Amino acid sequence: MKFINKTLGILSMMSGMLIGFSGCTEEVDYTPAEKLNGAQIYFPTTMASQIDLSNTETSFIVEVSRANTDSDITANLNVTNESGLFTIPTSVNFAAGESTAKLSIGYDPEALGFDNYQTITIAIADETYTTPYGTSTYTFKAGIPAPWTSLGTATFYDNFLFMNSYEVEIQQNDLDPSTYRLVDPYSEGLAAEGYPTEGAQSEYVEFKLLKPGDKLNDITITMEGLVYFPAYCTGFFNTSNDYNQNVDVHHPSDFTDFQGEAYWTYNKVLQYQEDGTPAIVQLAPFYYMDGIGGWNYSTTDGMIKIVFPGVTETDYSIGVAYAGKYTDSKGNDKGILAQLTTVGGDVESIRLAVVEGTDVATAVEGIVNGSIDYMEVGPEAASNTIMIPFASTPVDGDYTLVAIAYGGNEAQTSSSATFKYASSTTQETWTAINVGDYTYTLFFGTAEEPAVDSGLTLFRSNENPNRYKIEHWGYDVDFIFTYNAETGEVVVEEQETGYTHPSYGMVMISDLVPYTGGQEYGYSYYENGVFHFAVVYFVSEGEFALGEETFAITGEAGTNSAATRSMSMPSGKANKKVNVAAPKFSRMHIKSVKNMIPWSK
Repeated sequence: MKFINKTLGILSMMSGMLIGFSGCTEEVDYTPAEKLNGAQIYFPTTMASQIDLSNTETSFIVEVSRANTDSDITANLNVTNESGLFTIPTSVNFAAGESTAKLSIGYDPEALGFDNYQTITIAIADETYTTPYGTSTYTFKAGIPAPWTSLGTATFYDNFLFMNSYEVEIQQNDLDPSTYRLVDPYSEGLAAEGYPTEGAQSEYVEFKLLKPGDKLNDITITMEGLVYFPAYCTGFFNTSNDYNQNVDVHHPSDFTDFQGEAYWTYNKVLQYQEDGTPAIVQLAPFYYMDGIGGWNYSTTDGMIKIVFPGVTETDYSIGVAYAGKYTDSKGNDKGILAQLTTVGGDVESIRLAVVEGTDVATAVEGIVNGSIDYMEVGPEAASNTIMIPFASTPVDGDYTLVAIAYGGNEAQTSSSATFKYASSTTQETWTAINVGDYTYTLFFGTAEEPAVDSGLTLFRSNENPNRYKIEHWGYDVDFIFTYNAETGEVVVEEQETGYTHPSYGMVMISDLVPYTGGQEYGYSYYENGVFHFAVVYFVSEGEFALGEETFAITGEAGTNSAATRSMSMPSGKANKKVNVAAPKFSRMHIKSVKNMIPWSK
């Protein structure tokens, strides 16, 4: 996704232009400048909006100016100092002939502390002493910045926004050595890669190494190597789709649905140096547009990566995708199919396992210590589809596919993909009731070039009269949904499309209402012989497309046996249509946006 900067036109300005000029000697009327009256006291417009103080001093100076210097004068001041941490004079004295006076503002460095910036307002109390040619009120922030030591130049990656990496200064906090910050890491990349930068931008990107016993949102940390970072603004202003909003970056703990170490495990130190300090740190964030939504990369390795100065980088990246079930000739489920979508150049081996549930952190720990059965493959397996057998008889529900990359006989990074398992042996009988035409406009086709499967058969479940399926849908699978004729409610089940994406694994489809938690993006319904399905096509990485597709009933079952298949061809028509938009809305993010904890830029 590229954004083109708007070119600003150059405005020609001419000063002192005379209207109605007709001759070199013609007299021109003018209004002389007003004679200075009163003290004409003001604050210079060049004064800073933030004043950094010293922790070895006890006062600082604010200058006040005046235009009329004829005599001695004392002017009263109105002062706002809500913190009470500063001692500010309530008047200013000018000696005859002096145009500038200095206000000495006192403070106690110990009481003020570090990075505790407070707002102060100083105003000329008597309006007769002010001037229309200067400001009579000065508002600013004052505080003592925490001391930082530069460690040199780090390499910064933001693989969501940037194609390239950039060299940026990294600093370590002198008071808290577990805290680091990058100095202005986004400006160079935004300019070099053509992004509009009208949005707010944070001067620093700060991150802190957590240790067992630390607390984050009242949750006690138990794991080694986790990393926390406060929310920050990238400076990228997203104008696509009329969003017109800043793209900001959040730690998962900023969202109420992501409280707990299990959600934070991808924000971590990837490698350490010999002295125990970090070598490579990665952040796994939410990219968020306030009030709109965003993209969830909280379970993605390498999205934001910081390589410390002097560190030789290694690539232990790993990515895995669910590619469907493996079923024997008798219809028995034996395992699942997996694809390695990413294998870094330094990966020596990969452990793979399928676990029940969605607790990734516990699964990784179990695979590493051997308490969970796993299979091990080499990096060359990236070109194959891998069958992973079930360790025990599976039950219907949520499962997680986990891959762990090893190098130097140690676990380096991990990746996971969750999926819903439904047994193929579940007995359900169906009765054919109608035939109809399904129109694909989101994934297997587009609104401009729809793909149509004609003459597909619609079945009703004999066990549940509200449950229906369309046979030979998509990549030749059953499309299952419920329809309650009394309430009119239609809901498409979350299910496989039959199409395995070469990078992301099995593509799924789901009804938009349960997927997003509301009807904001549309809802499914039946009207005048047509089912309108509001659906989303997605993988664990995000969505391909969402919107409406239809199934129009054309007759009773058996009246049109010559079905025309658009999707059955092995030539890969869907392959040509697949285009994961980047950036993508994330399923989990859409669900949690309304529960976001408020934050301040």
